[in-house]
Amino acid sequence: MDNGCAGFFTDGELDAGKGITYSDKELEARKKIEKKSFLPLLGCSKTAFDKNDMLNFVEGNAGACFGNAYAGGGLNPSLRFASKKML
Repeated sequence: MDNGCAGFFTDGELDAGKGITYSDKELEARKKIEKKSFLPLLGCSKTAFDKNDMLNFVEGNAGACFGNAYAGGGLNPSLRFASKKML
């Protein structure tokens, strides 16, 4: 965000808001941006995770959460949520 402002607003101010607005110059620049994509190294067919899945992830067991391709054999134990409070 550029030139943003955080604070408290009245309902009237929120109703009158226009959201994010761009100048013509900014809109033209956005049209010229080259679209890029990211190819993930691993795939995961799961689209929903239950509490048990997430607890496995908190404990550093990514394989039990996302599938065997993510097991990692303990090579990067930092790939986890810091605590159960993140859930």
